[in-house]
Amino acid sequence: MPNLKTTSNLNLRLMPGADIVKTLEKGEIVALKGTYHKVVDSVGNVGYVAAEYTEAVKSDFNTAVFQDDTFIGKPCEVDVDFFPVLSVVASYAKTRGVEVYVTSAIRVLGQDLEGALVKPASKSCHNIGHAIDFNVVLSGKYYGSKQLPKAEHSELPTAVFNFIDDLRNDPAIRWGGDFNTEDPIHLDDNYYNNDPEAYEAKIDARAA
Repeated sequence: MPNLKTTSNLNLRLMPGADIVKTLEKGEIVALKGTYHKVVDSVGNVGYVAAEYTEAVKSDFNTAVFQDDTFIGKPCEVDVDFFPVLSVVASYAKTRGVEVYVTSAIRVLGQDLEGALVKPASKSCHNIGHAIDFNVVLSGKYYGSKQLPKAEHSELPTAVFNFIDDLRNDPAIRWGGDFNTEDPIHLDDNYYNNDPEAYEAKIDARAA
């Protein structure tokens, strides 16, 4: 079911014309429940709202496999909106003479990953295809979770170090090695923090 956004302050009622549960603020996101605009708000209040004062939250969610000569490993299936970021990643890899070995891209919602370096977050860019996990490959040698943490960077070949540095210095890319709990084989575009409404809309579109 799609999310809705209120276009004005709006009364949430138990039934059409019945008692008011609360007043929703203009711009508040509510989740459509069933028909006749029965909705639930962000803290779980359930009721009815007047349809003419809501509009659907727009979300385009389409997945495809990103392909580039520098990307190897598992098929890199992601949301097509993430393609521009991956194109930049591929350009960095090409410049530095490395390959990106994809180990994980879009994930099954609620999936538990065996052997994950870091426990998957409940809100993850992987859920909407805006993240990948990867190793860096240089001359046939793989650099992964043991070699890519920041404490090991002085031991990295220059090409691998420079590739990671490119990721770190790009404002459109978030490298997991800079997380509070390091996840150096991860990169994303921080979509769920940059646009939380669109993130939830993509989740809903995927689950529909």
